[in-house]
Amino acid sequence: MAASKRKWSPGDVASTSLSRRIRGKTPQLKATSHLSRPLEVTLAARALATGDAGSPSQDESTTLPCREEQHSQLLSHLSSAIRKKGSKKVLYVSGMPGTGKTASVLRVVSCLRKTSRKFVFVHVNAMCLGKPMAVYGEIWRQLRGAGVTAKGRISCLAAAREVEHFFLHRQERDPVVLLLIDEVDCLATRSQAILYRIFSLITLPQPQLAMVTISNNIDLPERLLPKVCTRLGFDRVDFRSYTRDQIHDILRRRLESHQALDVFKNDALKYCAARVAGHSGDVRKALQLCRRALELCCERTSSNTKLQVGVDSLRAADEDLLQGNPGVFAIRHISIKARLFLLSFLLEMRERQAEQVHATHVTQRFLKLSMALALAQQAAIASNPLNQQDEARELMERLEACTLLKRHYVSTDEDCLKLRQAPFLSLASLELDDLSVALHISETEPFLLELLANQ
Repeated sequence: MAASKRKWSPGDVASTSLSRRIRGKTPQLKATSHLSRPLEVTLAARALATGDAGSPSQDESTTLPCREEQHSQLLSHLSSAIRKKGSKKVLYVSGMPGTGKTASVLRVVSCLRKTSRKFVFVHVNAMCLGKPMAVYGEIWRQLRGAGVTAKGRISCLAAAREVEHFFLHRQERDPVVLLLIDEVDCLATRSQAILYRIFSLITLPQPQLAMVTISNNIDLPERLLPKVCTRLGFDRVDFRSYTRDQIHDILRRRLESHQALDVFKNDALKYCAARVAGHSGDVRKALQLCRRALELCCERTSSNTKLQVGVDSLRAADEDLLQGNPGVFAIRHISIKARLFLLSFLLEMRERQAEQVHATHVTQRFLKLSMALALAQQAAIASNPLNQQDEARELMERLEACTLLKRHYVSTDEDCLKLRQAPFLSLASLELDDLSVALHISETEPFLLELLANQ
């Protein structure tokens, strides 16, 4: 999405390394930490490399472990869409980060390339776009690269017209276009004009188009404007977070496939699986945790001693990754009001069990907690609620600038006009449980610590 212009903040430096740490894109292990070790240690590091989440195999056409049902659903829908020269339904793939959504779709596409008639595959990651409107330019660029459109560069506005014209004037002999839009939430705007135009492509008379969208939010279709929802059908494939047993099975399979299972004690793998499943269920974080534990174990064990990663190394790695997190550092140095707003956000997320919550609900809770905190401190309570509303908006902007929160403008149903004036809020880089721990570490106010302990 297009980012609004603002002054530089320390959060800008934190954002890149923070996303690498928390979202599983961890830098490679230090080369010196395991090169002098036996071959199985090096193989273990390779087995735990993040990339194709949950995959112990390099064969891109195989099914991800513990995702056989979703693979079957994806394959059934897409093979039917290609056979019928397109589909009038959007395939909506949803689930928490690190649950194998994108990897599963790409594996199905790889399988279809070997078994189905010719089709053109266009893969757009909306998070990598400079602004939502740039999605048309990227679609046009990839269609041009596949040789199905004219050559030459065009602007975003011209690309939108050209893409619509392309799908409006397709013929029976033309190959099906399989359009995959990852992180489709990033195309959401206040008017929903871009999502509406993109989704409307499948309603054209003969577009020869199969559309797949991937999102971290399960309820995005329900929160779109009525003019978007009423004209479209959605087939859904939901990816639930990995369970403890599934994560344990994935870790074992990866290590076994590289003949490195003996490097980790089974208790350590069970601990890692339970730790991650109890929080996010993101298998990439389990891989990240094991890699850091392997590195710490290499640093603490002499080269003459047989290396085996145990529970102690996993615990040390867990603490190390959290303490070294720039987000935790940022939370320690923000004001008590900002921490109170984050706590309000945390409580709303816990209560609603959602990926994002409306800013209005967070602000209402923030105002109540501010009054309760003032009473606990025997301080004066602000008498003007409008000033407090302005303070909440300012805190939202400040926390977004520090890459702790992120605002989304996604419309709700027509009756919720008041709610539409404010955005939805989600975590920008931290995970919810890491936010809880960071607030515990940073907080000194007894009243807020009591709330944290009870949530």
